[in-house]
Amino acid sequence: MGRSHTTYYGEAPWLWAPYSPPRDPTVVERAKRVLSGEGHTASVEAVSPQLIRKLNRARHLNQACVLLVDAWSAREAPYRGPLVRYDELYHPTAAVLVPCHEHDMESGTHNAALWKAVREVFKRNWLRRNDPRAPVFWAPVDQHEFDDMLARAVYVAQNRIAANGHVRRLPPGAPPESMPVCDPPITTAQETG
Repeated sequence: MGRSHTTYYGEAPWLWAPYSPPRDPTVVERAKRVLSGEGHTASVEAVSPQLIRKLNRARHLNQACVLLVDAWSAREAPYRGPLVRYDELYHPTAAVLVPCHEHDMESGTHNAALWKAVREVFKRNWLRRNDPRAPVFWAPVDQHEFDDMLARAVYVAQNRIAANGHVRRLPPGAPPESMPVCDPPITTAQETG
């Protein structure tokens, strides 16, 4: 079951614009702006069967990763399989954001079936959803929260890199000082057309 409003999508995953149809800015462009504003550089790749291999390589290179996931695409091939596998494995230096426009009537939080399907794909990560102390899985993310949540997710992933892969929870209160800049790849999963 796909969506009927396709104005949010382009011909390629990186042309997905969940917040501002028809195309400006895409979620990837917005993420790049946020990351460059934080002093990072970014590369973009679509989710594929090689997702776990790419995340393992990024972890080996001490790179933080952010997966920008369309709730509709997470349920469908070719994205569901790699995303379920991601959820099953432990990738402390990766984060997931599921952008959703608050006025998108098909995708809003009132669409219980859609979000139930997302929960099924991200069974383990869903339990950590919107955790204010270790924000590595945010769903749904509206346009007003996106920039802050993306920056916080990268910050937590960098802290985990600094801890040599040993996940530690951040204490409550103000965040610690900034970590050294890493180059986080942005990965998108979205339905085309």
